[in-house]
Amino acid sequence: MSKTAALFYKKVSSYGGQEKFLLRFAQHLKGEGFSPVFFCQKKEIQVSFPVRRLFYIPYPSWLKMLSFALSSYIVTRRLQRKNVLTVGFGKVFGQNIYRAGGGIHKKYVKQSLLRWRNKYARFFYRLKRFFSLYHWFSLLIEYLTFKNKKTVFIVPSNMVKEDIINYFHVDEGRIHVVYNPVDLERFSPSFEDDGKFTFVFVSTNHLLKGLDYLIDAFKTASDRDEGFLKNARLVVAGSGNEDYFLKKIKKCNLKNIDILGKRKDIENVYGMGDVFFYPTLYDASGNVILEAMASSLPCVVSRFAGYANLIEKSGCGDVIKDPTDVEEMARLLLYYFYLPREKLREMGKMGREFIRDLNTTFCIGDVLSRIH
Repeated sequence: MSKTAALFYKKVSSYGGQEKFLLRFAQHLKGEGFSPVFFCQKKEIQVSFPVRRLFYIPYPSWLKMLSFALSSYIVTRRLQRKNVLTVGFGKVFGQNIYRAGGGIHKKYVKQSLLRWRNKYARFFYRLKRFFSLYHWFSLLIEYLTFKNKKTVFIVPSNMVKEDIINYFHVDEGRIHVVYNPVDLERFSPSFEDDGKFTFVFVSTNHLLKGLDYLIDAFKTASDRDEGFLKNARLVVAGSGNEDYFLKKIKKCNLKNIDILGKRKDIENVYGMGDVFFYPTLYDASGNVILEAMASSLPCVVSRFAGYANLIEKSGCGDVIKDPTDVEEMARLLLYYFYLPREKLREMGKMGREFIRDLNTTFCIGDVLSRIH
């Protein structure tokens, strides 16, 4: 095989989990003697590798996605005839290696429906999806990706691996789990005590990540327990429908919930907390979970987060069986609120030690050995 490696993704950037993995993967390939070349729509940062812009039609969104996928496939086939290693990210198909960082579109659509609490809103969401060309072409590209018998897959979590097997019957040996890394120096323990018991929630899509249900659970716990009402608070950082949630909090008369918005110093937000609470409706991995564990916070996360199994393995928290079950979450909020501080710190320590030993590297030789 040629020592050139072609990497296909819509953009070259340092913002976002997929984007960061792409840059890390390129560096890893370089360390293995390959010469990486990026093929993309746009370049947002300077990199030390060659960047080639592929043809695509910018509007509408479905045609932008489809035209880039087809351009990537044409270039992929040409390069593969020259024995060049090809690696795909995002909505592309046909490469030797594909990194399924966002999980399975079919499952995402199923779970994202739960964002809408009203049955009429769910109906219109289904209707919108049915008439969406972007949705149908996403399914087509996903099918072409996972039905390719020659592609080897890299996934960020065991949940995504199991979904690929269940939805597309891919041979387990062609799927490699590679956990996302976390900066243990940036995310480290901070035991501040301001007299309040603080739950922390962080996301970049608050509706999808279950904040609507969490606020209802927080109100239920506050109405049920006077001690919780007086001494517990919820700190929300990140982005996604902030105006809606500010109005909801005001309507519920909840003065113990703070919406911080986007924060560049997100490590300090974890430092405010006693427990990390993440009832996501769907997350292929959940980097915020790793960050919280590295910050020595006990974690309560939904079973629909890719890294939920790490919580079970490390013993640093609990897994929410149903993130739409407000009663279950209210019970968990009260349970952790009344746990002794010593117990919470012990759980947090277990999580950080587990993250320190988590294997986030992979052997390119193992992956290449599966390519035919």
